[in-house]
Amino acid sequence: MSDPFNRPPWDVPDSGDLTDTPPPAGYRRIRVLIEVESYRLEGMLTLPPPEGYRKRLSDYLNYREGDFLPITDVTVSVLGGDGPSWQLPFAMVARSHIRLIAPLDPA
Repeated sequence: MSDPFNRPPWDVPDSGDLTDTPPPAGYRRIRVLIEVESYRLEGMLTLPPPEGYRKRLSDYLNYREGDFLPITDVTVSVLGGDGPSWQLPFAMVARSHIRLIAPLDPA
């Protein structure tokens, strides 16, 4: 049996395509681009049902409790294009490390 801690981060067993799983009622998924210090991530962020004027990604980020954003169906690449990119079924991104976040889906 191989040691799971002794393999590259892009060598993750496939757990299925999480984009096929529908979000809970009222929630919606949007594709986002996130940049942290050394990496660019593209993936799906699930937003809660809109509450009044809170419909946008910026509203979600400004009023969200918690220190991490759960992202599914993630593609990770090194900023600057050096090195390989890899797929992850799920990642938690620390809000304090986000330098840029933008929706990739049309509004």
